Amino acid sequence: MNATVLVVDDQAAARRALAAELEDAGFDVVEACDGDDAWTRFQQQEPALVVTDMAMPRSDGLDLLGRIRSESDVPVIVFTAYGTVDTAVSALKLGANEFVSSAKLEADEIVDLARRMCRSPAQAAVIEQLRERLAGESAAMDQVRHRIAGVAPLRVPVLIEGEEGAGRRTVALGMHDLGPFFDGEFKEYDAPVFSANRRVPRTGSVYIRNIERLSPQGRKTLAEVMLASTREDLRVLVSSALPFAQWAQGVDFLPDLVQELARFTIRIPPLRERAADIPAIADAISARFGRALGRGRVRCSAATTRFLASQPWPGNVAQLAGILERCIAYESSSTIGRAAVARLVLEDQESVDRIRTERRQLDRDEVIAALRDTGGNVAQTAELLGRSRQSIYRIMSKNGIRIQRAH
Repeated sequence: MNATVLVVDDQAAARRALAAELEDAGFDVVEACDGDDAWTRFQQQEPALVVTDMAMPRSDGLDLLGRIRSESDVPVIVFTAYGTVDTAVSALKLGANEFVSSAKLEADEIVDLARRMCRSPAQAAVIEQLRERLAGESAAMDQVRHRIAGVAPLRVPVLIEGEEGAGRRTVALGMHDLGPFFDGEFKEYDAPVFSANRRVPRTGSVYIRNIERLSPQGRKTLAEVMLASTREDLRVLVSSALPFAQWAQGVDFLPDLVQELARFTIRIPPLRERAADIPAIADAISARFGRALGRGRVRCSAATTRFLASQPWPGNVAQLAGILERCIAYESSSTIGRAAVARLVLEDQESVDRIRTERRQLDRDEVIAALRDTGGNVAQTAELLGRSRQSIYRIMSKNGIRIQRAH
C-alpha cells in the first residue's frame, strides 16, 4: 500500500502539477483547494504527510496546521512563494516539520522532502524485507527492528555489532535503503584493506565491515570520511564482530572517533540467545528460497523445526540459511524433512572444524613470520597484520609462540 500525501493549494494548476510529481514518485495523492476542504479530507482519511500552501482564501495553511496539530503528529510541509522570516517562525512554532519559501518553488524539492518524511513504496518493501530477513518475535529482535527504524532516517554514523553470520550486512543495507540518502551508492569495504586510496562516494552510504581490524592508516581515513559526511550527503555505517568495549580498549583510535562511533549502536543477538525465534526464521528463509529456487511454497516439518531449534548455530542466521537453501535445492519435496537437514548440519560442522583448524594454522604462521620480520616487536607485528595487539597476544598464547630476541 502506497503512502498517501494530502496536497493543499488554491491554485489548481500548481496543485495538480505537484500532485503529478508525487504520484510519479510512487505516492497516492489526495488534493484539497483550501484549509477547510483539507481538514475535511484529513479527517476522512489521515494521510502519511500533508503538503500545504501558506496563503489561501477562507482558511490558510497556518489554520490547517493548527487543526492538524490539535489531533495528530502527521508531518506537515508548509510552502509559500512569498515567505518572510516571521511567517517561517510562525509555521515552525505551530508545528510544521518543514517550511519551504521560494519565489520559484521547485516540485523536486517537495518530492525529496516527502520521501524523507514518509516511507515510499520502495521503503515499505524494505521494511517487509527486514522483517523477513531479521525475523523473530523476541524482545531482542523487536528492539533491533525498532532501533533500525528510529536511527535509519538520521545522518548519524551507526555501529552494528554482531557475530559472524548474525545479519550485520542486512542491517547496514536496511539502514541505507531507509535512510536519507537511499538513492545514492551503497559502498562496502573490508576494514583490513580500507585506506586512503579507497574511492568513497560523495552521496550514499559507506559501510566498513570488521572495524576491529582497521589498520592505523584506515583509522585516519575513516576519521576523514566521517568529517566529510558532516558536509556531504554521505552516511557512515560500521560493523564489528566483537563488542565495542572489547575491541576499542587499547587500540590506537582517535578519541573523537571512538566517541562518535559509540553514540549509536545496534547489537544483533546471536541465534543461541534467541532460540525461540528459530521457527519463525526458518519459515521466512524457507519461503524466500522456495520462491528463489522455483520450488514454490516450502515449509519445515514439525520435527525439522524442533531439530533446528535444538542446534547451537555458531554461524548464526547465515549458517541456518545455507543449510535450508541447500536442502531446498537438493530435495524436491515441499516439506523439509529432519533427516535431510541433519545430514547437512553434520557436513557443515565437519567443514567448519576443518576451516577453523586451517585458519588457526594460518594465523599462527602469519604471526610467526611477522614477528620474525619485526624482530619480535608485537606492536609492529600488529600494525603489519592489521590486527590489535591483544589479538596478536591471544594467537601467541594459544599456539605457545615465544618471542625470540637476538642477543
